Amino acid sequence: MNEQPGGKEKKKTVKFGKTRIPQDEYSFLVDYLKVIDNIIIEVIDSDFTVAFELDLSDKIDGVIQYKNFEILKLSSPVLRKLLQELIKNLSELLALLDPTRFRVSKNCKVIPSLQSREDGEWVREVLRPESMKIRYSLRDLFRELHPEEYRDVPPFEDSYETYLKNTDD
Repeated sequence: MNEQPGGKEKKKTVKFGKTRIPQDEYSFLVDYLKVIDNIIIEVIDSDFTVAFELDLSDKIDGVIQYKNFEILKLSSPVLRKLLQELIKNLSELLALLDPTRFRVSKNCKVIPSLQSREDGEWVREVLRPESMKIRYSLRDLFRELHPEEYRDVPPFEDSYETYLKNTDD
């Protein structure tokens, strides 16, 4: 750490995408992502209108709870905003995965219950578009949280908006 005028120490920073963040917060992010990355990928890859793993809701809740107070203390507004957005999206998804609207299939996957016409309408009109919106958002956040890994990768050509256009036909 470098001494600055007035006796304050200057924190070491690390390049993070187009900005710089404190070294200790970058270390926090690296450790955090080691724990949550595979769960986020599983969420992005899951089609909640068809079937998903029995323990995925618990994993999502675990990510929401994991280090949430430490995230609030981050001094980097860019990093704090990205992680808060991630948690917000996961919380919205978890609210959609209301256990009263799902059942466990014979092969131990969670599937929509579809006990009535209203259940089918909810899957079509609420679950599908809302879960797709969240999955696209998480995919984009995942990329932002891994700027070095995606540095030379062209931007995604699809988006939630293009998904909507293609499904409105």
